[in-house]
Amino acid sequence: ELEHAHRELKKLDTAKTEFLNITSHELRSPLTSILGYAEILSEGLVGPVTDGQRESAYGILRNARQLERLINDLLDFTQMETGRLRLDTEVCDLKPIIKDAVESMRPRIEEAGCAVSIEVPPDLPPSICDARRITQVLYNLIGNAVKFSPDGGTITISANKVDRFIRISVKDEGVGIPEENQEKIFDKFYQVDMSDTRRARGLGLGLAISKAIIDAHGGSIWVDSKPEKGSTFYFTVPIEERRRS
Repeated sequence: ELEHAHRELKKLDTAKTEFLNITSHELRSPLTSILGYAEILSEGLVGPVTDGQRESAYGILRNARQLERLINDLLDFTQMETGRLRLDTEVCDLKPIIKDAVESMRPRIEEAGCAVSIEVPPDLPPSICDARRITQVLYNLIGNAVKFSPDGGTITISANKVDRFIRISVKDEGVGIPEENQEKIFDKFYQVDMSDTRRARGLGLGLAISKAIIDAHGGSIWVDSKPEKGSTFYFTVPIEERRRS
């Protein structure tokens, strides 16, 4: 009976993952149209628009992009669950990757009333990584920092070489994460209940996906947090070790 129950649970889990995969793909097509039309409207490409109309179009864009991020999280989750999360690794200079990720997130950071600081040494060695996936991890961690940062807080992104790895950190000045929750935050669908400080809700998948990406790189991801003293998320990726002939 236990074996039969186990098989049934596995079938249900597989069906759930497949359902999420199909649903996510079906949602992407209409969302792409919404994003396209909203961009056309915001840029006035179909005729003159008032300031109010342009602001409304920007509002559609912001919310549609948030929905796009949620859909992408679901797609990545299904890949993670089925073991299809693949990396396209190459030699990467992490300095522009970090800078570009911050610049892409800057409107969201500033909208939340926060400042951002980048602390990366000019001689940071190159890494072996999937640039797109590392950018995704940075988006997740910076977005997480924005959610929990107070108005006027500073988010600091740092990188340095530690042994055979590059260690990247994202630090916020928020309320911190209770110690009993720190081991759970990388679990899928887990969310810390801090409703007084959170600016936006997600699916609770960003950190789980980030962990899967970093694990696939052979790195580590963890958090250091104390109540009322903010949180610092760290992750590591391997450096390029040039082979000598």
